[in-house]
Amino acid sequence: LTIPAIVRRADTLFRHRPVSGRRPDRSIERTTYGPVLERVRRLGVALRSLGVGSGDRVATLAWASQEHLE
Repeated sequence: LTIPAIVRRADTLFRHRPVSGRRPDRSIERTTYGPVLERVRRLGVALRSLGVGSGDRVATLAWASQEHLE
């Protein structure tokens, strides 16, 4: 099971399912998996253009938010 496989499956089966997250100001942001997955793809392209390659590690430190999911 790889990240690309998970993203493809989520896009196929859950594109219109809701995703919600709490912002640091305690407000709730709601969207669907479709826009989240599109941003995931764009982030992957950006990381590749910065020289991040297969097998490299990238870490995040963030609130449990949609940006952290991405």
